[in-house]
Amino acid sequence: MDLMPVEAVLERDIDLLILEELWANEDFRTKFRSLIGLPSGQDWKFKGAWHSVCHPTLGESDLVVEFSDPEGSLHAVLIENKVDAIPQPNQANRYRKRGEVGMDEGLWQRFTTCILAPEYYLRNNSDAGLYDTKVSYETLSELVGTSLKGFPERARFRQELLKQAINQNRRGYSP
Repeated sequence: MDLMPVEAVLERDIDLLILEELWANEDFRTKFRSLIGLPSGQDWKFKGAWHSVCHPTLGESDLVVEFSDPEGSLHAVLIENKVDAIPQPNQANRYRKRGEVGMDEGLWQRFTTCILAPEYYLRNNSDAGLYDTKVSYETLSELVGTSLKGFPERARFRQELLKQAINQNRRGYSP
């Protein structure tokens, strides 16, 4: 692609790309689950994914994804997505607290916190290490390519969007 149809990639753009693939693409879902450290076996079931899930005092999770294990226990994945913005104060800790509150309230039995960002961001931001798992945009781009083999134009568009976000991160944050 010579020209992307967006001027700048926002976190929401990546959130919605991931959200759609989680809901609509079983191969993506299974491989994503494996990337974040959950078993990729068929006995795990996708229960849903939601964007911008807010807690009144602990803030917002960019994405919340739920899977049930073979015994039916819910496992939530609370995802923070960063294109190039700096971390908010105590952001990783608030993700963990939201996960714990969800367990206390019986919303899920286990949880994982995850940060999605360009590799450069993950390597150069100490807060990234505070999440249970990290997934780079570069890895997501590979995952999109392999899970959308039957849709090469769609895969190429999504990979270009991720590439643009990666390059935008290298240029630095501008609010």
